[in-house]
Amino acid sequence: MLRRWFCATPAGRSRHAVPALAVVVILAVAAMASAPAAAAKPREAKSVARGRAWLAKAAELAGGRRAWGSIHALEVESADQVTTQGKSLKMITSVSWRLPDHLLSVQRLPFGEMKVGFDGSVGWSALGPQVQEMPAIGTDVGVEWQRSMFHLFGHPDEVTLRAADTTRTIDGVAYSFGFAKTATGQEFTLYFGPDGSLARSEYDGHGPNGPAHQTEIYSDWRAVGGIRWPYQRQVLMDGQPYLESSLNSITLDPALDDSVFKKPGS
Repeated sequence: MLRRWFCATPAGRSRHAVPALAVVVILAVAAMASAPAAAAKPREAKSVARGRAWLAKAAELAGGRRAWGSIHALEVESADQVTTQGKSLKMITSVSWRLPDHLLSVQRLPFGEMKVGFDGSVGWSALGPQVQEMPAIGTDVGVEWQRSMFHLFGHPDEVTLRAADTTRTIDGVAYSFGFAKTATGQEFTLYFGPDGSLARSEYDGHGPNGPAHQTEIYSDWRAVGGIRWPYQRQVLMDGQPYLESSLNSITLDPALDDSVFKKPGS
């Protein structure tokens, strides 16, 4: 193969010895560079396979892929306490969600009622009689769907989870964890408890005071219809307690008309 690079001269030297050496070096470097990439592919495949198995087990513990995938709407009410800048505020939050992109959130506060909605095309908010359109809400609802258990458990083929090789110990508990990426590009980290159940998730998003690293912690899973739902949820903002939420009620697949999500007055 290399003979054409070594044409003998009368002096017995190769006119192309330097080019030949250069080619050999280039080929060697290329081989060295491609070797880690080639070795990484089997590791990546194993990592994704383990992540898929973890997600499948968590879904099964929560009722199974078929049960989660068959749900098209829900209504939930929770008793919440929000803590920010050293002050706490209690409220009752009601959410009506027709999956994946029609949502209404109502917060009953000590000083009034605040609503945020998205009807599939128009986002809006209302505080008392004041109503305004908020185009960004549609994006937020889409992101919420991508990270939701309905998407993770009911549509796992749309999520790639790369399992980490190590565990992370938090408050004395060793969690398996993996890096999730959805088909639309949303990225977040999922943690699984010793029993395989989904325990927490982490992601970067919009907080009350701007961008923040957010952690959601799930506990007190109970049977609801054909699935299991976490009745307790805690949210940390940049590692600090922000939300404590206790579920009051949940209804699966209620009839939710388009009018539920429309901007008031439209």
